[in-house]
Amino acid sequence: MSLFMAIGFPHSWNWSELSKTAHVTNTLEELVHFFSYPAFAFFAQFVLLLFTFSLLHIVFAIIYVLIKNKGVLIFMNVLFFLFNIVGFKLFPTEFAFLLPVTFFSITNALHAFRSLELVYIVVIVVFVFCICFLPFLDLNKRPYIQAMKSYMPIVFYFSLCIVGIVATAQSLVHSSDITIFDVFVMSFVGVSAERFAYMPFFFYAIVFFGFTYLVQLLFLSNELERLSYYKMIRFRSLNKWFWSWMKKLIAITIFFLMILFVLSLAVAVCFRANVDGYVTLLSKPLHEMIYHFFMNGFLQIMFYISLIFIVSWISKESIYGVVLISICMLVMLPHINVNGIIPIGLNSMAYLADYSPYYLTTILLIMNVISFLVIHRLLKQSLKI
Repeated sequence: MSLFMAIGFPHSWNWSELSKTAHVTNTLEELVHFFSYPAFAFFAQFVLLLFTFSLLHIVFAIIYVLIKNKGVLIFMNVLFFLFNIVGFKLFPTEFAFLLPVTFFSITNALHAFRSLELVYIVVIVVFVFCICFLPFLDLNKRPYIQAMKSYMPIVFYFSLCIVGIVATAQSLVHSSDITIFDVFVMSFVGVSAERFAYMPFFFYAIVFFGFTYLVQLLFLSNELERLSYYKMIRFRSLNKWFWSWMKKLIAITIFFLMILFVLSLAVAVCFRANVDGYVTLLSKPLHEMIYHFFMNGFLQIMFYISLIFIVSWISKESIYGVVLISICMLVMLPHINVNGIIPIGLNSMAYLADYSPYYLTTILLIMNVISFLVIHRLLKQSLKI
């Protein structure tokens, strides 16, 4: 059909002058900068379609093998079709990479990722993952499902973190001056009493309150439920029992912050941000920002965990931990923590615009000492062996 519509046009292997025109109706302008000839762009489009349709086919085939219901599969196909039609209206430009229709067109892919290599990498990685998953379809899946079930919250949580960092990088790469540390800072910019925006607020809640909730769900609740007379006799005191697992949480928290730091820089490199050792979006020395992220981030998470423990120890109900997290989110709303005294959300990069990181460290350090003294008092009042 395309060849039929091209009858009467001049024969040439080069881009036309119209293709190079910067106009809102010209969708080929970005392709001109990536490909020397239209034939190369056509080949890249063909390869992308080949991989995307193959991936789509294998995904629906796997779904059919798992559910074994043709009606449900048809319904999912209809939903997939409708989602691609209206998806561009539901998602902002920063989240265009979540739309399946993006992977059917190299033009859309360039708009979403600003890098064709990254598009092919995403499709190929998911395709290889599906291929590797095929041998497990005919096996007894119950042991694998049981083994994977405990890891699903962690996988889902880190997926949200990656999506948030990618969305941040996507919104910043339009400027040629953006560095990898700009992506790092803006990914965890958070909010303050004077500087508030909904997207950084919700992403902060996902990253830091989400991590605190995972600690409660997968670690803290188990320790409290398994606290028995045997453990009391073994550790001789509740304080020794407390620090036996708190040391593990300290190591996990440090490792978690390192993962976030490396992940933000890696995403920034994938989006071709400048690999320079400075930040253009915030007038603070880079070493202070890194210090703030690690030191104040560590102290802030420790304070969240200690609060969760205090509430869980007193109430004996894990649901109150969720209520506490909700209250902490309310404290982060505008014009509440005006002087930066309330130790909630102080590890946000936004606070560096008004406060010294060392002042924030002092606040968090004092509040951590108070919280651990409260914990020590609560444990001391409880049964001791």
